[in-house]
Amino acid sequence: MNEYIEKNINDDFIIIEKGMTQEDYNSYIKNIKPLIGELVIVFNILENSVDYIIKEVVSDDLAQDEIAYIFLSEIMYSTKINILLKLYNYQLRNTKKDYKVALNELKQKLNEAGNIRNSIIHADWTDVTNDYYVKIKTKVKEEGAKNIYKILDKEIIKNQIDFINEVNNELNDFDEEYIDH
Repeated sequence: MNEYIEKNINDDFIIIEKGMTQEDYNSYIKNIKPLIGELVIVFNILENSVDYIIKEVVSDDLAQDEIAYIFLSEIMYSTKINILLKLYNYQLRNTKKDYKVALNELKQKLNEAGNIRNSIIHADWTDVTNDYYVKIKTKVKEEGAKNIYKILDKEIIKNQIDFINEVNNELNDFDEEYIDH
């Protein structure tokens, strides 16, 4: 089963043929809500880890911590990741440690965690099929507008939660292994 489906906005979609009953939809939403909440929590923990590490690199003075957090509070997650990676490269540029492969893998996983979070938070939860495809965004290209659907059933969201937790652990492991604070 494909993870994503793209459909032209004006095309009939499987929702018309395989639409959920109101009872099935209510049950799906009731069962999925706690997982969405858990995903938001674990993602926020990951983002707080990113904030903390950036703050630790930028400032080792408790008086300056507040200033670092003032800036971090206004920065989007993707920008924080870019800053974090630049700080890691800066700190590790003169080291003999072979860190580039591990850092590139971490970058990909941090970005994927952000993509997962965005697909869940910005999904159109009123647009769900019997096989749990949920509209996660609309893309507009020269060929026209397309809705993007992704399967978001309980098992997939649980796996995404596990993935984000693993990314947080890998971030902290990388920081402990390669960076001296």
